[in-house]
Amino acid sequence: MHRALPATLALTLLLAGCVTSGGGEMTAKEAQGKADGAARAWHGDAVFVGIGTYEGNATPEMRRGLGNVTLAADAVLGDGRAPQWVATYASSSAKHEAAIVVYGNGTTAIVEDHGLPGNDTLKAAGAWSIDSPRAVEIARGDANFSDIAGAPGAAIVEGVGGSDGGNVTWFLGAFAGTRFAGVLVDANTGERHALPSFGGFPAAFGTPGAPGSAPKSYNFQGQLDATRPTASHPFDVREGAQTLQVSFQSSGTLPTDQVTYELRDAHDAVLQPKNGGGAPGFPGGRPNDVFDATGPGSYKLVATLGSSAPPAPAVGGSYNAVVLVA
Repeated sequence: MHRALPATLALTLLLAGCVTSGGGEMTAKEAQGKADGAARAWHGDAVFVGIGTYEGNATPEMRRGLGNVTLAADAVLGDGRAPQWVATYASSSAKHEAAIVVYGNGTTAIVEDHGLPGNDTLKAAGAWSIDSPRAVEIARGDANFSDIAGAPGAAIVEGVGGSDGGNVTWFLGAFAGTRFAGVLVDANTGERHALPSFGGFPAAFGTPGAPGSAPKSYNFQGQLDATRPTASHPFDVREGAQTLQVSFQSSGTLPTDQVTYELRDAHDAVLQPKNGGGAPGFPGGRPNDVFDATGPGSYKLVATLGSSAPPAPAVGGSYNAVVLVA
């Protein structure tokens, strides 16, 4: 199994300490160019997993949600350029993952370096061509995203990542007070999919003075086959979180192959989506399952490979999941 660092897609920067920015602003690809060298110096077999940033003047609540990272103010909100980016890399030989921050002046620093538990592994992202300025431009084509991104005090999180040469996806989230709009953009084709705002987050979400109320997003990708038919991805649900939203996309090697998922809470109980109908991953997955959080703790998303035509065995499948905790 593998667990992607929060630096992929929706940028929940769970960093070991504070990082501060200096210098100018960069696009995602410009920042990756700087981070690649630092990653190779870290481990020669390091592979790129994803990169993300935050544009806006971070409130204390957002900073807490981003792992106490000190963020520089962004001069131009929503232009796809930022004073700092955080990239995730993985080394199979060392069985380690690292988060590398790239500052606007071109300097880099490893701000997280730790082992992968058990047989966990992170997959390299495939090729991607759409840089952050174009990704934000495409996201602004969604009326809800554009409206919230243009509101007073708005902020935008941006992250791109993928799995093992498969689809690489941009996650872009616009926040303003208690309002949120999320958009997924294919990092090669530019195809856009809106994530549901489910009527706005709970009142505590992003409200000034509400400790720890900022959202957290997790991105998980993987490939399953007969030798590895299941994968489990842990994620944290903080005290006070009320809602879990999952966007789950998958594809099978054969038309009859399917990948399904379930969420398990801190007590290992299976959660049922509020919108009903279970969570099949074929064809194309489900874009907007919403669950009630049952309390704080370590939850997990469990992906399972199966066949829709038993007793024929499933050959293989891949999946991409975004879990938003608010």
